[in-house]
Amino acid sequence: MPATSYAEGLGWPVDEMEGAARSALEQLRVRIHGVYPKTDAQLRQGVDWRQILDAAEQEHCDLIVMGTHGRRGMPRFILGSVAEKVIRFAPMPVLTVHAAKPEEPK
Repeated sequence: MPATSYAEGLGWPVDEMEGAARSALEQLRVRIHGVYPKTDAQLRQGVDWRQILDAAEQEHCDLIVMGTHGRRGMPRFILGSVAEKVIRFAPMPVLTVHAAKPEEPK
């Protein structure tokens, strides 16, 4: 039996999703490249935290910077934490950034 991806299991067109992801990533890379010329972007498939660590090691990174949702309690238990696994297994320092909550309308 061939392996089925999560997207395929939901009936999502995987090729279209990958194309949209590549396009969005390239647009972001071009925007950031003007300010940070050494910026690179990669689109990978697989276990998220392992792919982050593999990319960091292959690129000989000195530091991993990543965002975190900052989930606590049951949501974290159920969903897990990519940032936590990267922090735990990374051979280099990891800096996590928690986005500020949007202000509530007054």
